[in-house]
Amino acid sequence: MQTKLQITQEMLQGQVERLWNNTEEYRSFLKTSSRLYKYAYKDQVLIHAQRPDAVACA
Repeated sequence: MQTKLQITQEMLQGQVERLWNNTEEYRSFLKTSSRLYKYAYKDQVLIHAQRPDAVACA
């Protein structure tokens, strides 16, 4: 059984691969990250993977 950490790491790795292989996905990520600039890169990637239209996170 996988732990939450392992699941999150797999999600992060898969999303990063998708971002580097798909130009449109990367552009979408840049729009998301421009709204969430105070967060770390890993957090931005995970937020984008779950909700690309996120404006703020609490």
